[in-house]
Amino acid sequence: MTEYFVKQWLETFVNNGTSQIQGLSVNIEQLCKALGCQPGVPGAGFEGTSHNLLGDIRQLVTGMQARDRNFGALQAAVHSLLEVLSSSQAQMGAGG
Repeated sequence: MTEYFVKQWLETFVNNGTSQIQGLSVNIEQLCKALGCQPGVPGAGFEGTSHNLLGDIRQLVTGMQARDRNFGALQAAVHSLLEVLSSSQAQMGAGG
């Protein structure tokens, strides 16, 4: 039962993060269009503060996407660990 809850929690956590990143990406592209720059093109846009802000936002989104990929790997590792623990407990119960 614990395995199910941990798995559900991790899945929800990763899915919510992905949804937030996708929503943020759409908002950033709309903002870029409103500012007259080209979203998704490194170096495009305004010089100075606005350009740095857009670059920082893009870097933040990229970092969040990498974090979500890492959480996917973490979810798989926790799932494998729980399977091993469940198997070990079942063997102990059968042997006891």
